[in-house]
Amino acid sequence: MFRKIRNFVFNVYFRLISSIAFLPSVISIAFFILALVSLIYFDSEANKHLNEKYPMLVIDNADTARTVLSAFIGGIISLTSFSFSMVMLLLSQASANFSPRLLPDLISDTRNQVVLGVFLGTIIFMVIVLISIIPADGETTTSGFSVLMSIIFGMVCLGLFVYFIHIMSTAIQIDNILRDVYHEARDRIKEQLDADIHTESIQLKDGKEWRGMSRDEAGYFQGINLQGVMKKIEEEEVNLKLLPFQGQYIYPGVDIIMFDKELDDETKDEIFDYIVFSNNHQAADNYVLGIKQITEVGVKAMSPGINDPGTAIVSLDYITELLALRMRKSDHEVHKSESGNYAVEVNTLDFETIMYESFAEYRSYCKHDFTVMRKIIETLKYLLSSEMKHEHYKEIVMNQLRLVKKDVKKAIDNEDDLERLMTYFPESIES
Repeated sequence: MFRKIRNFVFNVYFRLISSIAFLPSVISIAFFILALVSLIYFDSEANKHLNEKYPMLVIDNADTARTVLSAFIGGIISLTSFSFSMVMLLLSQASANFSPRLLPDLISDTRNQVVLGVFLGTIIFMVIVLISIIPADGETTTSGFSVLMSIIFGMVCLGLFVYFIHIMSTAIQIDNILRDVYHEARDRIKEQLDADIHTESIQLKDGKEWRGMSRDEAGYFQGINLQGVMKKIEEEEVNLKLLPFQGQYIYPGVDIIMFDKELDDETKDEIFDYIVFSNNHQAADNYVLGIKQITEVGVKAMSPGINDPGTAIVSLDYITELLALRMRKSDHEVHKSESGNYAVEVNTLDFETIMYESFAEYRSYCKHDFTVMRKIIETLKYLLSSEMKHEHYKEIVMNQLRLVKKDVKKAIDNEDDLERLMTYFPESIES
């Protein structure tokens, strides 16, 4: 029972953190509880204390309190409606001008969620206080402390609205969007590098004795509760292979995990519960998705309707840094159990695939542009001189330079531009 609850929480976590309604809902519930606690436990004593020392802060007239709260509620509802409209406009523009893949990151921006949550929570707080105002002697009310708190929360909402306008005006700028995506992807790669999770000492055997297990429903593979599954393979004395890479779409009936010995159905189901799936193409710790997002923004910037080489060049700068970090990471990922006798092999998207797919898009859509192609050449030359985990990564980069050189010769019509571009290639790249 405890295992099922833990896995359920683990799965729900991945689904909640990407929802725009998550933090606003939590904050709204907190304000609802605060309103009840304030009215039930604090109002009477706090009201007496404020009347004695700070009577100017207390609104004890019932009609005045209702008027003030009604005005605040109407105003904050208007602010909330306007704020939600701005968020929807931001998402629409980002999807149309940049890339639909950016939407999950923009939706999950905690700053927007906190502001919207405080707006909704304040409305809930004020409504509860408003309906609780009952005159004690026909005119005065004992809810003066809660009314004061409502006014304070209303003032905070006005300040947050100014802050919200600021973050909206900066969030739509492509430089800020690219920088945020880059930082997230960079942090994900660094986490894997710092964890030292790559082990070459264990080689899981291949053969007919491996048994596969599939899923009846399709979905995107989002990750695995590694801590839980490591304990399970130790108990069952089994090695495990995870076949899909993070973010991959899994079709029904396709094997997802492999075991090196036969297990009963109950044990298989327990291990399967540790795997997280989603109907959306997003992942909390997927640096490959970050690279794809930046690539798509750069390529879309070169479309005829936009024609913005500057954005494409900026996107290449960020991709260069991410690929340089990725080169320090192995393609082979094996997690050992506590005893070291058993392991889980996790499938990762190899460096060659990431490299080829990223630059194939740039070569297809930007090969006619002199400045972008020059930047691509400089990017690849930088990667050649960067630290790399395996020597064969260098040949992968060299192959991209060869492909770029072929495209440049075919796409650049101006002889002077072509001659100048040829001088940027390393001499080792054959014609």
